[in-house]
Amino acid sequence: MIYWPLSNWCAAYADSSKLKSANKVWFPEDPRVQKCTRFSDSNVNAWISTVSQNKFSPATTLRLYALNGHQQVAIPFAMLTNMKVCGKCFPKN
Repeated sequence: MIYWPLSNWCAAYADSSKLKSANKVWFPEDPRVQKCTRFSDSNVNAWISTVSQNKFSPATTLRLYALNGHQQVAIPFAMLTNMKVCGKCFPKN
């Protein structure tokens, strides 16, 4: 389950075999890393290249984060169709 505190509970689904085999890069909770990678594709891409030693393409790498106590995954648009990602949100009770 994914939770957006100001709106809804949401569940996201994906092809589990493709999810398991996808490249993944963890973005630590270190404020210095978050500050330099937030809201900038070029900085995110540079972080992925550095951490993977240039082995992963940013377009096909899942980005794992822990923000405000919630674990999150960012899926590049190029991966959405291949991973058969879909989701559904439900109103907060």
